[in-house]
Amino acid sequence: MKTQILKILCIFCLFCVHLNSYSNNNELKIISSYSVANNADLTIDRAMDLDYSPMQDNLVSLGFLNFPVWVRVDFQHLEASNPYRFLVVSPPRHEDVRLFQVSNDRKTVTLLQSLPSIEKVAFFGESQKNIFMLGNINPESNYYLEIRPYGPMNIQVDVKDSADLESDFHRKLFSLGGAVFSAFIFLLLIGFLFQINREIIYIHFFLHVLATSLVFVSTLGFNVGYLTDKLSLNLGQQMGLFMILNISSSLLLFSNILKLMRLPHWLGRYVYCIPAVNLVFLVWFLGTSAQDAWLYSSLFGIIFSVVYGASFLWYFDKRVPEQWVLAIFSSVIYFLLLLILLGMHGVLQFSRDILQVNVLRIGFLPVIFGLIFWFYEVVKRNRMNDIEVEKAAESRHLEDERKRRKTYEGFMGMLVHEIKTPLSIIQIASISLGRRFKEPSNESQRLSHIEKSVNDINDILFKCVQVSDIENNTVFVDKSEVEMDDLLDELSTQLKSDRITWDCTEGLRVYTDYILLRTILTNLLTNALKYSNNDSRVLFYGHALNTGAQAQVRLSVTNDIGVAGAPDPGLVFNRYYRGANTTSLPGTGLGLWLSQSIAESIQTQVVMEMFENRISFSIDVEAAK
Repeated sequence: MKTQILKILCIFCLFCVHLNSYSNNNELKIISSYSVANNADLTIDRAMDLDYSPMQDNLVSLGFLNFPVWVRVDFQHLEASNPYRFLVVSPPRHEDVRLFQVSNDRKTVTLLQSLPSIEKVAFFGESQKNIFMLGNINPESNYYLEIRPYGPMNIQVDVKDSADLESDFHRKLFSLGGAVFSAFIFLLLIGFLFQINREIIYIHFFLHVLATSLVFVSTLGFNVGYLTDKLSLNLGQQMGLFMILNISSSLLLFSNILKLMRLPHWLGRYVYCIPAVNLVFLVWFLGTSAQDAWLYSSLFGIIFSVVYGASFLWYFDKRVPEQWVLAIFSSVIYFLLLLILLGMHGVLQFSRDILQVNVLRIGFLPVIFGLIFWFYEVVKRNRMNDIEVEKAAESRHLEDERKRRKTYEGFMGMLVHEIKTPLSIIQIASISLGRRFKEPSNESQRLSHIEKSVNDINDILFKCVQVSDIENNTVFVDKSEVEMDDLLDELSTQLKSDRITWDCTEGLRVYTDYILLRTILTNLLTNALKYSNNDSRVLFYGHALNTGAQAQVRLSVTNDIGVAGAPDPGLVFNRYYRGANTTSLPGTGLGLWLSQSIAESIQTQVVMEMFENRISFSIDVEAAK
């Protein structure tokens, strides 16, 4: 019982001590207010007469300014046990800062110096320009801060003791070490993935991680310029440069995410132009007006943060769970980025909670990157599966097509054979009967029509065989020296027409396939005879060309344009093309298409030219050496 009473007394005593310490917590505090000068040369004497607005929680966001900001600091609880404190202005990039101590009668004005740098923390800058030792605070004095503008004027004022400064110092070093270590590991991972997959998206990841890490290091107050002599920029300038790079890399990264979604074609084509445009501000920043470049780059980031965020919510595939996760997390990240950018412009007043949100955004990046990697691999795997399915379907289609082609070729071979046999019998019978009738007679004319019809059917069958050879890419080319005189004699005997005028240089020789060239010329001459007027002449012309590089021979067939009219130059070499007025004339519409296809197999082409009332088809063939 006595033991229990003793325990209760001990607990009661500890509770009383705690209440006493809580009630006597007279920690030194400050109340700050600000005023924006309208004159860059405003002195401290005139600054004291300005109207000052209160800074809620000793924090204010004023956006991009061109004139200095004056901050009045009032101290409370001066009876604190340890009055020696340090006045700290954040963020650390505010380096052009002066602190004035002014007596109440305004007769004494003292400029307090910022803390000198320490060798082991020289990485923070030449001096701690934003930290001032207050010493023994005089209640009869007023304190004024003059902060020269550079970039967005987001100002936070705190009063701290030496223990707080030391704690901040170790916390920043710990944060720096964690950021560098995490970024290094992450960059190694991205490099490894790029080495395996060779995807450009990993380069975009790399650039964004690097830019974000540099912004984070600058936010902590570390001067990256100390790592190299080539970067002659102060901490504020470095922050602006890294922010522009971070905005560009953010837009580039999320352009890749949008490309994975179901974007419309017009947006997908131009989505990469948006981050590229932001790099114009980088050139501007390195030029003459860094302040304006930083301003307009952040405005650009605000606009397209809204555009991208809306695109994430509008275009993602709502049937895919992975895209739900990616769209939500991407929108959250862009919403946090939008808060920071709006706070930089003074549209949204910063608070300590929003600053913590920014730290959360930076710490949240590995999560979103992990989700992006995961989703990218899922999308790529799904696309590979789709490709495999398409390949399998295409393979089955090709196999079915080969079977149909084989069946078709077998059918065509059988059909040609079966038709040629009775045609040969009809032709032999026609010749035998023709010997019994004297010309001219009705019977001999009928036999002549039969023989012509047999020749037309043979010609159609021959064209069908040629079409099959061309489609199967089985046209056999056997080049040799061809005597044009012999070829023209054969054509003259075959066509049996007295309407053709043969004008060819005597002794002309070409180097090509004899059968294929004969087929082309036969088609051209047959067409000329068929589609020209019956009383007109068809001119065959052959002569050598002096091209210089390689000797050529031009062979052309020219005829008048008949009642069928001129063919369409854009369609004349299409398969099955026939003019609108040719329905009464026999033909399949394959002649010129076959001629052009065969000409391509011997490395040349048929060219059509039209004059006033004449049409010409010509072909250039390699001359024999």
